Amino acid sequence: MNTTPDIYEHLRAYLDEMPIPFPSTKSGVEIRLLKKLFTEEEAAISLQLSALPEKASKIHKRFYDANFSLEYLEKRLQEMVKKGLIREVKSRNNPSVVKYGRMPLAIGMFEAQVDQITKGVAEDFFAYEEEGFAAAVLGQKTKQMRTIPLNVRIAPEFHVGNYDDIRVPS
Repeated sequence: MNTTPDIYEHLRAYLDEMPIPFPSTKSGVEIRLLKKLFTEEEAAISLQLSALPEKASKIHKRFYDANFSLEYLEKRLQEMVKKGLIREVKSRNNPSVVKYGRMPLAIGMFEAQVDQITKGVAEDFFAYEEEGFAAAVLGQKTKQMRTIPLNVRIAPEFHVGNYDDIRVPS
């Protein structure tokens, strides 16, 4: 698989196209973060993923000069899922049908690191948040997470009490 010296910048720009942006910073902390999460090969594979999950066979066709098999790609995709770099979607009707897609940094890759996060990744993420990520996310015209009024009444099945209603039995 051919990679270029600026593969991480290509990946950053590609991730920046998602609804949750991935902007560049003056310090380049976002590139450091990507280098800690992705190998060059994983970055190259990620550049071929769509935001909408697809089968590995469809992804494999995008590698025109592929000198690796579909089986090799499937193995690498599974490893990337385990590392929390991409998402995996299994068919409800047939769990053997697996599709893969790219994930945004937040709500996605960062949360998927919960069981394996290192101090360095956490420090870089928080630095990135301060240097540009938070402003880019909060500055979006259409917010990723927002309230959409439906004008439908939702009647709760169970009453949830609040803290002030708690009574200790006598």
